[in-house]
Amino acid sequence: MNGKLMLSTGLSLALLCASSPSAMAGSSELAIPIPFHPSNSSCRDFLRRNHITDIRDCDISETGNFGTISDRTFYYVIYCIIPAYSSEPGKCGDESFPGRYYRKRGIGIFVQEGAEKHTRLFLERGDPDIGMYLYQNPAIVKNTFGTFLHVPIGVDGTGNFNESEYYIWDSKSATWKMLDTTSWISELSERLPAGLTINKGIWPDIDAMIAETSLYKENDGNCCPTGGTAVVKLTLEDLRFRIQSVKFKKYVEQ
Repeated sequence: MNGKLMLSTGLSLALLCASSPSAMAGSSELAIPIPFHPSNSSCRDFLRRNHITDIRDCDISETGNFGTISDRTFYYVIYCIIPAYSSEPGKCGDESFPGRYYRKRGIGIFVQEGAEKHTRLFLERGDPDIGMYLYQNPAIVKNTFGTFLHVPIGVDGTGNFNESEYYIWDSKSATWKMLDTTSWISELSERLPAGLTINKGIWPDIDAMIAETSLYKENDGNCCPTGGTAVVKLTLEDLRFRIQSVKFKKYVEQ
């Protein structure tokens, strides 16, 4: 993920009010944690930690609680970041093109442990190439394999490529462990019938552990695949998604 990983286990990373004097003190990531509130998650600190500069506007688009596990409550913050090079008028939070297009260009996840009144930064993602990634609301998902943390990250563009991160909860160590959720796609490509390719991102349904993708023939336009569909049943082995079975459906003209 291009060096964007910023896990902060055991560290009281900054969750600071934008107007707090401590937010101005040096470049240290350490700070006294404070009770979670959307206004506490400063754009300024997020931009600094992720080396994002040359912006026109930054604000919080959305925030909320998205689940509890092992007495730990998780919150998310989605950031709007409008780059300085955006020539159209508008700002974060309005209905202008920049306000809508750049609405989800960063994410922070915070954790509150037990009865503590404080939260700590657990994970955040942002990229200096502001227009490259889209960040959606994270989710905690439970299925027969365990409890997963899904951090949805898409590559902007018609390919809708999936750069999401997936973690599974390890109850013995009381930690999230990151999963390899991409190597199975190479295996799927090797199983495709001759002349067919995968041209867009694949977004597995973690609840059902099923992934479905349209298939392309050589002369298909990006809009209109005619090679049918691959339906993959996934399993989990050694912290990796693996193919349990795959079925190919023929294309049916509408």
